[in-house]
Amino acid sequence: MALRFSDLLLVCTNAGQRHYGVAKSAFETESIVREPIANNLLAEGNVLSVYDNPIEEKQLKNDDFHEKKYWTKHMSDTKIYDDLYETCLSCERPLVIGGDHSIGQATVLGSLARSAESDEHVYVLWIDAHTDINTYDKSITKNHHGMPLAGVIGLEKPWTNVEPVLLPALLPTSRLLYFGARDIDEFEHHVVKDLNIFHTRDLEIMICKLKQIINTDPAAIFHISWDVDSLDPKYFNSTGVLANDGLKPSELVKLFRWINVNLYVTAMDIVEANWDLGNAEKSKKTFVTIINSMFDDIELEDTFDEKLLI
Repeated sequence: MALRFSDLLLVCTNAGQRHYGVAKSAFETESIVREPIANNLLAEGNVLSVYDNPIEEKQLKNDDFHEKKYWTKHMSDTKIYDDLYETCLSCERPLVIGGDHSIGQATVLGSLARSAESDEHVYVLWIDAHTDINTYDKSITKNHHGMPLAGVIGLEKPWTNVEPVLLPALLPTSRLLYFGARDIDEFEHHVVKDLNIFHTRDLEIMICKLKQIINTDPAAIFHISWDVDSLDPKYFNSTGVLANDGLKPSELVKLFRWINVNLYVTAMDIVEANWDLGNAEKSKKTFVTIINSMFDDIELEDTFDEKLLI
């Protein structure tokens, strides 16, 4: 089973964008994910909670888990990324619940650092409506949740303030894979094209690419970073930056189930749910359906009816 995690990290931050709800929504997202993870996948691990916003501690009380807490002073304090990087570095296979996607820089750097002294090759599967590869200078919005990968592939210095000697090698762009990207800024288009970064919105092409990697690179391991805005808004619209013509829930379930059987996953992020926005009831129904189905090592039945989620 590939989707087995050692630790569950909760990162309540909206440091990368302006919607506070994405920070406090992390608590509810984690509560949805916790049961299937705890019952099936958490391999004698701990829950480590990395806070950014001063939300009441009582919301996280659970006697079934050991919790370590890291506090930062305010939302713009980059210490949240430093703490998260160090925490990911110490975890064997973390599952990280956000929060906005700016945390992806720290989590990916953590995965790269963990593999630095081994022969493993980390591939990053970025499941997102956006490519999140803007630099600060080129960004239109200046929101950091649209920039995490720029520091990972070397377009700019990472904002994760770790001593340079401790930072892992940069991620080769040949090991960055996009699935579901469709709302892409002009600068990002040029980066993806010029650096020949793999991207597709087609499930079969995505799985074919993953098969090619594991068949040609026996040292391949995978960091999965899933932004819920990858879903089509007609199924999920409780997120800050909507983009039409997105992925169907069944496509994500099929992908995750295939991954669960075939890949070694070294870390996974689930980010950008904001239950204050959109139709939260509909979005939660979609999210719960995916979470409760994604870890099965069976094919998705043909009877899965997307219309039930609209």
